[in-house]
Amino acid sequence: MAEKYFIITSESKHRQEYINYRVNSLVLNEIVKKFMLKHSIETTKYYPTKSRFYIYPTESDSRLLKEQLCISRTGSGSQQFKLTSKIAKDWIEIIEPMEILYQPRVPDYFKGYYGRTHSRLFQIEDIVYCSFESDNEEEIETPSGFIEIKASEFYKAVEDREEQIKKERANEDTKSATA
Repeated sequence: MAEKYFIITSESKHRQEYINYRVNSLVLNEIVKKFMLKHSIETTKYYPTKSRFYIYPTESDSRLLKEQLCISRTGSGSQQFKLTSKIAKDWIEIIEPMEILYQPRVPDYFKGYYGRTHSRLFQIEDIVYCSFESDNEEEIETPSGFIEIKASEFYKAVEDREEQIKKERANEDTKSATA
């Protein structure tokens, strides 16, 4: 079993794919927030597609929207809105002009990997980081446009970012307490 850590440079198409996904996710999230507010959907957990809208309903959602939600739940616990429901029809109309991008699959970046893999893909400031682990006995080949880094450098970037987030939250808490 091997694990490697990388920075994905602008020389790799995968960097731009990931950045496009992130931008798309932010735009989509704003659309979903307005849509859920319009339809008085309480939950903040959802899964959108071009043809269906799923939520992880709160008790209130389950009670108030039960006529519009499918009875069965997915394996993850989400419920789809019935395709004939007002909410589903409205979703399809709102989302029709937009493309929905899904997070790129890191194992697809590496040639010949199958079976059990584990990966991470994230951005800190302008740097896109990636890690990849595989049960394969073969050596993990570094894709074009990827720069291999030490595990310590990878985890240092993660820890620094987590520390920055904690400080930002503490500052927000301080501001709201004095307001």
